Amino acid sequence: MDDTEGIRQAIELLRNWIQKQEYFNKKDQSDTYFEKNLLVSKGSLERSKLRIEKICTLRTIWPMQFTITERSYFTEDFKTYNSVHLRNVTKDGSRVSLSKLYDTKTLTSDLLIRFVTYAVITCEYSMAHDYPNGLVAILDFREINLIDLLAFSTRHFTLLQQCLTILKVRSKLCKHGMRLKGLHVLTTSKATDALVAFAKQLLPKKLADRLHVHRNKDTLYEFVPKDILPTDLGGDTSSLSELHEVFVNELFSKKHKECMEESNRSTIDLSKKPKDYFSDDYISISGSFRTLTVD
Repeated sequence: MDDTEGIRQAIELLRNWIQKQEYFNKKDQSDTYFEKNLLVSKGSLERSKLRIEKICTLRTIWPMQFTITERSYFTEDFKTYNSVHLRNVTKDGSRVSLSKLYDTKTLTSDLLIRFVTYAVITCEYSMAHDYPNGLVAILDFREINLIDLLAFSTRHFTLLQQCLTILKVRSKLCKHGMRLKGLHVLTTSKATDALVAFAKQLLPKKLADRLHVHRNKDTLYEFVPKDILPTDLGGDTSSLSELHEVFVNELFSKKHKECMEESNRSTIDLSKKPKDYFSDDYISISGSFRTLTVD
């Protein structure tokens, strides 16, 4: 990946490969598209091919998770949570995602499903505009009743698993190297142990081992410097509400919608694609996700 000429040659090889596969519906991908796939695949052509094939398959079998939506679709939801990618990266080049939950009483399974849609839009934005080395996620639960959140999560455990499956696959395939390097939860609740126990049931062991619970902001600074964080967390940037307003305006801008429209052309013709286990596995998950009974 340090060889400019090698990257150029690899891009040409990928371009020639995709032209020869009759099942791809879009073949005029940009150099940047191929370059980012090579980056997250650590320079491997074969991994890049597999990644491109899988994301195009996902767009085909999960179209509802790639739907272009208006900001107004989430207006009421934003009264329950704020979720942004912070402007600056850490010293090792990781992007920081911050989500704050304000009210557990308004939580519903419908809201959770819409949050997955919002997260996919965020993922698409990162795919189009970012080159991060990884992702550090912060969940601010200081203003909610953690017991209520755990009760909701327990009632909707299956739905949470399905949502995480979608986000996991989307992140793994599309966030261009945004490996989750840390999951940090801010809470003053005495139910912390119950939260950790629940998370270990829900998350893969590797991710559960990266979970850190902070009872005050000072211990968070050991992982994320103050100059990156909003003023709400004692940081040196703008407030979370100000950052959220700017970030959401970007997500739902005309420019980004055009990017998503172009990306959504990258599908496949399943009738021409050789049979594989990936398609079979995720078609079944997609169906159960759509038909799941909600509140």
